[in-house]
Formats: sequence, structure tokens, C-alpha cells
Amino acid sequence: MYTPLKGVVVIEMGGLAPVPFCGMVLRDFGARVIRVDRMVEGVVSYSVTDQLDRGKESIALDLKRQQGKELLLGLVDKADVLLDPFRPGVLEKLGLAPSVLQQRNPRLIIARLTGYGQLDSKNPYAKMAGHDINYISLSGSLGLFGGGGNGTLSSPPSFPVNLLGDFAGGGQACAMGILLALLERSSTGKGRVIDCAMVDNAAYLTSFVYNLKKRNMFWTSSRGSNMLDGGAHFYQVYQTKDDKFVSVGCLEPQFYKQLLEGLKLDAGSLPDQNDASEWPAMIKLFQGIFKTKTRDEWESVFINTDACVTPVLELEELSTHPYCKSRNLIVTDSLGNQSITRPFSSAPNSFTPPPPISTPGSDTIPVLQEFCCLSSTQISDLASHHIIPLENNTRLHAKL
Repeated sequence: MYTPLKGVVVIEMGGLAPVPFCGMVLRDFGARVIRVDRMVEGVVSYSVTDQLDRGKESIALDLKRQQGKELLLGLVDKADVLLDPFRPGVLEKLGLAPSVLQQRNPRLIIARLTGYGQLDSKNPYAKMAGHDINYISLSGSLGLFGGGGNGTLSSPPSFPVNLLGDFAGGGQACAMGILLALLERSSTGKGRVIDCAMVDNAAYLTSFVYNLKKRNMFWTSSRGSNMLDGGAHFYQVYQTKDDKFVSVGCLEPQFYKQLLEGLKLDAGSLPDQNDASEWPAMIKLFQGIFKTKTRDEWESVFINTDACVTPVLELEELSTHPYCKSRNLIVTDSLGNQSITRPFSSAPNSFTPPPPISTPGSDTIPVLQEFCCLSSTQISDLASHHIIPLENNTRLHAKL
């Protein structure tokens, strides 16, 4: 199996979606990922929303107490990467500032993933709470969505689920930053602190559209009236007879020609494809036609053509759709859990996901014995003082 990150040790401080996703990406490609959950008054506290823990190990430490911090530093001594999901300044308040960590291990890469970036006198947002919708709104990307073919700047934007900020601009971008830092370290021997702000990364993703707008190319000020945002009839989503949907994306004239053939339309009797003044009328025409067949019937019409028409699948359909089955997009672990496969496999069926964490904190003792060389007596003493969980302690405190 393709495991280019084998041998890389990652400490993932327990957090919400973006950092767990980053940790999962690294784990999927061979890194060893140890998630550090919190101990709160002798109870393991973890995020019930973390559904991205396949293949990770979990330990629990009370980081508000000096003994817990020393145990974490013992892991830091032998780690390659530390993932910081906290708001700016939290590591510093814990006495675990990057300078402290890298003094222990100069090769350590510290990835600090936040919405608005680290503390800076010029950054008025750094101390503020936020979520995906806030990050993509500040990045300029949220303002690109919505309108439905007749929008204006006064029309409210619509927005995707938390994919663009949390995962594309968050976890995925952070993983790329870590890989770059690992590559840099191979020549310098030194680690790096990565300031990974989801707003910045989401803005970076808009580079193509930003440049188009600056050059007045294919983009007006009206939301939802442009070629790529729902304004054009040939780049659109249409409802079908069974109240499902198909997507149409035939930008090029040769592909548009095949679309018209599949719809039984005579190109000679229609306006020019790129006549934007006719797009609203063409959308209405296409809406009526697509309502005459079911989604699957339209898929049969356009399969094996270049008309750029595809069904809009629900996530639940990925395990049964022919394309998804051919690419093995849904994989099953040894416990029967299904999940999305990783990308870039050398063969579509080459990835078998490891099972998720069975019980938060369940790997505490073996990990500490390995990294910190603790004796059974030391382990018992730490557990009795609630620095780590008791062996077989199943008391958990789930939190959002």
C-alpha cells in the first residue's frame, strides 16, 4: 500500500473538524497520528463530532497540570509534527508555546490551524471565535455563491456545507503546509511554525475568479448571472421528472452541440450559446425539457458522450453508483465501518482503511510507556492523581 509518510509521527491535539481532517489525511498516507484528548477531573473529554479518527491512537492528559505537560513534552521529543487546533494564545497559556516545544525538539513542525490566524496587533479578528461560514465570508468566497440565474448583489449568497473553509481551506491546506515543511526540513534539518488561517486559504482558492473579475472577464457584479455561478443555461443544475437533479457543464461549443443533440434541439433555431441576454430564456427552456425524464433516464441519454451531463448524487448513493463502485470510493474497514477512500491510490482498490479509535484515551498507557519510558509504578501514580485515565476507565465526557 502507498504509504509515503511512514515513519512520520504526528501529535494531534484534540479539536474540531479541520485539524482532525488534517490528521486523517496524514494518517491515510502512512503517518502515525496520536490524538491527545483532555482529562477533566479524572474523566476523558473528547469531541463527539470527531468522525475523522480512522487509524489514529488516542491518549488523554491533564495539560493544566505540570505532570501532564511533561508527558506531552516527552512525546514532542520524538515527534515530527504537532497539530494545534486551539485559538491563538492557548498553547502559550499552557506553557507550551512553539518556542518551548522547538527548544525541546528543533526539528518539530508546529501547524497552527485557526480561522483568522495568530495574534497580531494589526489583525482585529485573531481573538474572535468563528466557524466556516464566517471564514468564507471574510475570504470573499461566500459572496460568489447564489443568485440562481437572476441574482443581484442585494440577493443573499447561498453557501456550501462546511467544505470550503473547514476542509479545503483548513485541513487540506494545513496538510499541504506540513508536507512542504517536511520537505524543507529534509535539507535544513529545522522545523517550522505554520500559521494556517482558513480565511487566507479560502481566499487563495478564489485566485482564478479574483483575476477574472479584476480583468472584467466573464464576470459581472451581479451574483448568479455569470457563466460559472448559475447564470448560464449550459452551466447549470436542472430538476428532473423524479424531483432529482442533473448537472450540465458544457462550456465548450463542441460539447454544447452534443448537449443539444441529446435534448433533441436544433442548434440553428436557437440563440448563440454565449449570448448572455438569452440565458434566462434558455434556462426556462431547458428546465421544461429536463422535467420530462428521470435523472437516471437522462444519465442513460448522455453516458459515453461529451455533453458534460452528470447526475447529482446524494452521499448515500456513492456505494451503489457504477462510477463510484469502479473507483472504490466507499471502503470498509475490518470492523465493517464504511467511509470515503483516500485519493491518489496506485490502484482504485488498494486502500483498506484502519478502524477508528475504539475508546478515547485507550492508548494512553502503551504510548506513554513507549515515548516516556514510564514504569508500571509511575503509570499507577499518574492515574491515581487523574493526570491520565485509569486503565479500562470507560468514563467519558462527550462534547461538541
